[in-house]
Amino acid sequence: QGDIKPLEGERDQNFRVTASDGKRFVLKISSAGEEPEVVDFQIRALEYLRSNAPEINVPQVQRTGNGELTGALTSAAGVKHMVRMLSYVEGVPLSTIAAPSLTVARNAGIFQAGVAQSLANFEHPAEDHYLVWNMSNGLIEDPALWKFGKQDIRAFEGRLRPHFAGHVIPALRELRSQVIHSDGHQDNLLVAEGQPDEIAGLIDFGDMVRAPLVCDAAIMALGFAGDAQDPVKLSAAAIAGFNEVYPLTRVECDLLYDGMVMREALSVYC
Repeated sequence: QGDIKPLEGERDQNFRVTASDGKRFVLKISSAGEEPEVVDFQIRALEYLRSNAPEINVPQVQRTGNGELTGALTSAAGVKHMVRMLSYVEGVPLSTIAAPSLTVARNAGIFQAGVAQSLANFEHPAEDHYLVWNMSNGLIEDPALWKFGKQDIRAFEGRLRPHFAGHVIPALRELRSQVIHSDGHQDNLLVAEGQPDEIAGLIDFGDMVRAPLVCDAAIMALGFAGDAQDPVKLSAAAIAGFNEVYPLTRVECDLLYDGMVMREALSVYC
C-alpha cells in the first residue's frame, strides 16, 4: 500500500510509489510492444551493477512476493504488460540546476564513465536490439528521416547526412563497443539535494544497447552544450571527467563532436 504519483516515461508507464513507512519506489509498466528479452536485458544490467559495483547509485530491482524479478498485469482491453518495481533514487535532475558548474560537469563525466566501465564485461542476448537512439545503427543516413523536420532543420541535410553516412558512422563501427547506458542526459543524471556539484545517481536504463563507448560520453557531454553561456568549457569538463575514469582513445576523442551533433540531430527527428 502507498501513495502513487505518475512519472514521465518515453515507452513505459512509470509511477512513484511511497509506502506507508516512507520508502519510495518506481513502478514500471512496460508498453505492450516491449520485448520481454529487452526488459530482461535492462533488469539483468541493474542486477549486474548491484553485484559488481554496489557503490554506484542506480535503481535496484525489487523482487515480487514470489521472488520473481517481474510481474504481469492485463489491461481492461485484455492486453498483457510486464511490470517491475525499482528502488527510487533520491536526488534532483541536473536539468533543474540553472547554471551548472565546471565541477558538476566533470563529476557527471566521472559518474557516467564509472557506470560504463562497470558494464564493460556485461553481456546479454538482447544487447544488440534495435534502438532508434543508437547512433551507429544508420538511421540518420535514411533520407526519409530528414523529411520529418521543419524547413530550417532540413536545410542542414545537405551537409550533415553525407558526413554522417560517409565518415562518422563507418568510423564509429570500427571502434570498441560494449553495453552502454546510452541516455546520460541531464534529466537522468541526479544531483544531491542542496549539493548541486555532487552527482547523486543515474536513472532510466531503458535505452541501453551495445554501441560504441564514445557514444555514451558524447550523449552525456551534449547535455552541457545546450543553453550554457560557455558550452565548450562545460562539455570539455564533462568529457575530461569521463576520460579520467575510462580513458578514450585519440580516434574516439576525434569523433566526440560528431557524436554530439548526430545525437542532437536524432533528437530533432525521433
